[in-house]
Amino acid sequence: MPEFGEHGVQWVGRRGGVGRQHNALKIQGQAGVANTVPAVKLDPMASITGVIRDAATGEPILGNGCASVVPGLGRYCTDFDGVYTIPNLGPYDWPVQFSYYYPHEPYASIWSGGATDRRQATPVRAGTDVPGQADAALAKTGTRLEIRATTADGQPYNRWLAVRVYNARTGDLIKEFSGQNTPIDGIADQPVRIWYVPESPWAAGWYGGTDFASAKSVRLEGGATKQIKLVLPDPA
Repeated sequence: MPEFGEHGVQWVGRRGGVGRQHNALKIQGQAGVANTVPAVKLDPMASITGVIRDAATGEPILGNGCASVVPGLGRYCTDFDGVYTIPNLGPYDWPVQFSYYYPHEPYASIWSGGATDRRQATPVRAGTDVPGQADAALAKTGTRLEIRATTADGQPYNRWLAVRVYNARTGDLIKEFSGQNTPIDGIADQPVRIWYVPESPWAAGWYGGTDFASAKSVRLEGGATKQIKLVLPDPA
């Protein structure tokens, strides 16, 4: 990822930059062994723009409709016309994730083409002279996720709890929330894995496992409420 300027970000591919993470060059690292990758050649900066609307009303979402392409690169939210622009991209095909800025609103995030995850998204070509175009409509729909936590001895845990919900196939963050026994609304049908952070002295953890790879995959479908019971291990 170059500094902001005349060049765009990229995933390093086998024959140049790419926009799809799953088309990037895969490198198997080994302890004590240096790996050599092809020289990284940067392309000119490009962008993607569009309008994010409310699916029910058709009205632009002002200020709070957001779009992103690369984890950690940040979300770019709409202006007061409902228009977003993602700058500083390489001129490649990018999957674009659309979401609502405030997680307590029950808007379900989607990917370009209406997909529920990165792998199934319809890539959008970023343009140099003319920005690539990708509009989206966010719906207040999807599954309600109810999470109830207990301590190891079976006592209800009614204190602050932060929860992050990740797509089980791609690892992309799709929803996060925090509070006390607060339901999480607006998750499109998909398999998810759940990471949680309770108050001290309890430790953070993954539902049904010790890391993302081993965590239990929970299938959300049909808009039905899904209830999850977390058992917090005794503090070390």
